[in-house]
Amino acid sequence: MWHFPAAEVDAWASRFLHWAAEERKSRLLVVPAPHTDWMPGYAALARQSLELEGMLTTAKPTAELEEFSDAGQEPPEGEFWSWSLLGGERPLTFVPLPASMHAKLAQATLDAVAAFPADTPTPHELATLNGLEEGQTLQQNLVNRPEYLIAPHGLSSDQNTWLNLSAVDPTAASFCGELLDRVISGLDVRDDGCSRSLQAARSHALDGVPGRRHVTRALEAILARAYSQGLENVLRSMMTGGKAPARQRWVLPTAEIVIGNEVIRSVRVCWTPTRPPPFRRTVDIPTSISPAPKHKTGSKPSATQLRTRNRLARRAGKVRQKK
Repeated sequence: MWHFPAAEVDAWASRFLHWAAEERKSRLLVVPAPHTDWMPGYAALARQSLELEGMLTTAKPTAELEEFSDAGQEPPEGEFWSWSLLGGERPLTFVPLPASMHAKLAQATLDAVAAFPADTPTPHELATLNGLEEGQTLQQNLVNRPEYLIAPHGLSSDQNTWLNLSAVDPTAASFCGELLDRVISGLDVRDDGCSRSLQAARSHALDGVPGRRHVTRALEAILARAYSQGLENVLRSMMTGGKAPARQRWVLPTAEIVIGNEVIRSVRVCWTPTRPPPFRRTVDIPTSISPAPKHKTGSKPSATQLRTRNRLARRAGKVRQKK
């Protein structure tokens, strides 16, 4: 401790605290509530300044990052009405999404099926529920018709893509709502005094905000991967005899939102490996129940049945006497 560089550490700490205070004004970090392995994602998103980065000796974390900051056309007003349903007050079974999600979800279906060997047979349960050919492999059934599992509505006449959320990772789906709420809180939207539901309040707050296209693209990426992971999990649960191949790694998102002058500058998503959830089933296999033994008409009751009847009769007589 005699040689501890107190002056150098104090100078570094002062610069770090000043940098962190400035960064908090424009950068917001979001993590799913039940995510237990979020720290590598935070480390990957919390970029240091160039001055501080040269003073650190820790190894950079390896993480998969996606950044959404490109120029492009803003989504039309009302686009967030569908996204605002995710992570809401009540869990949903089906959610209507923008039509642009249909192609992304079809690709996510192919990605989930690609995790299995090419000769994997189509599970009987999947073929029965979706009208697929049971004699064909899983890839043969879905390579030409990947939209069959975006059930049961798919692309509807009102240009919405209806998605069955039972095949979606619930933690990532709920995170979409958390991301929306964090963006709205960072924009410091003023309350106009109108009473709205959570869905309507989210949609109203984001309509017309410059840079909202980055949020839309981040939500599309998060939900597509959540659907692909969840669908793969459901397919594995349908494999009979416990012969499902080893599953791929499971990842959950953390995100960074950069906001400046009421404009959403960018959204970065970091995918952090974590423990996969247990297998989930959408439809349980019915349990076979053996029929009760039949008694012949007019057959004599057994001694046990006679004792039971006499015992019940005595109890009923005692109750009547008390009354």
